[in-house]
Amino acid sequence: MIQGGQRAQGLKASVIEMMLRFDMAKDATEMMVFLIAHHPDAIAIQQNNT
Repeated sequence: MIQGGQRAQGLKASVIEMMLRFDMAKDATEMMVFLIAHHPDAIAIQQNNT
């Protein structure tokens, strides 16, 4: 259970860092890649974009 919690904390920190980079650079590319990769239909989305 601790490992899952640590992984969640790491993911949370990564998202916060990503949001800060977006806020500073106003470039949503990294954020969109993250959101699409974690979307429940990520595989279907990727297949439709090729």
